[in-house]
Amino acid sequence: MTALGTVLLYFASLLPSAKLVTTAIAGFLTAAALMMYGYGWSVGVYAATSLLALLILPSKDCAIYYAAFFGYYPIVKSLFERCKARYLCWIFKGLLYSAAFIAWWFLVSVLMVQRPQIGWYYLWPLGAAVFIAYDICLSKLIYFYIKKISGYIK
Repeated sequence: MTALGTVLLYFASLLPSAKLVTTAIAGFLTAAALMMYGYGWSVGVYAATSLLALLILPSKDCAIYYAAFFGYYPIVKSLFERCKARYLCWIFKGLLYSAAFIAWWFLVSVLMVQRPQIGWYYLWPLGAAVFIAYDICLSKLIYFYIKKISGYIK
């Protein structure tokens, strides 16, 4: 799974139009590792894929997106969704998204030569909408994996 995740991130670095989608798909591999082998292996897949991607990829932005959010989010999502109160689960997810966005905005503002042309007050709600769609799609993909695929893979 680590090798497949690294290959997906490599393709994401080569295809700028599909960068975030391919990086999100690579993040699903940590969810698959979690469902098949447990938390320890999924954290191992995340850590190894992040390290390999940061070392190998020609364009580091995909590796950073993966390491900073898409790689670990399926693991954290499974922990958040253990909460019985659904609204509390979404509050935790929203707080995690906001913390990741603030960290990303700070790093972009400090490290990049050119600052983004659009303000954070436009990007945050847009990113929140994309995050909600990503979370829902990830849930559907996990459900599909459990119901249709997991019985064939051991």
